[in-house]
Amino acid sequence: MSVNVVVVGNDRAALQGMSVACEGLGWQVLGHYASPMSALAGVVTTGPEFTIVDARVDAMQLLKDIRQMRCRTRCIVLGAANNRYVRNILDCGADGYLLEDAWVSQLTDAIASIRAGGVYVSPGIQASEAPAAEGNDETDAGTAGVREPRPPQYPPMGGSVAIPLLLG
Repeated sequence: MSVNVVVVGNDRAALQGMSVACEGLGWQVLGHYASPMSALAGVVTTGPEFTIVDARVDAMQLLKDIRQMRCRTRCIVLGAANNRYVRNILDCGADGYLLEDAWVSQLTDAIASIRAGGVYVSPGIQASEAPAAEGNDETDAGTAGVREPRPPQYPPMGGSVAIPLLLG
């Protein structure tokens, strides 16, 4: 599977680990960035098919900026199982959310699912960990509508939870 990616992480070790994992899968890493601003410039310049973002970077702002710039890249966010913002990250335009402790083993399935038009969420994430967006200061309704809404889809068999449980 030929894939070109940009990786975004908050420190050198995270960037190196993400790059090595992607290159180990035979993918082309077009750039690695430590801040949302430099990542946005890199995405606009290189036009990667996928952008893989460590949630410890300001992932929500980067996703909003990517949507506002109408970049065609598809975004996968890596984060913790107890991350309170899974739903908001998906609402901001992420095409996938993978647990940071298992993302390497799930990345190929996530890419295949997203390419097929789905949204991929690690199986370890439960609906109870994705709170409703209402009343959350992290949500910005002003960014809605830039990206076409995606109907709930079920990825091919292989490891994600039903998306309607997270969004509905």
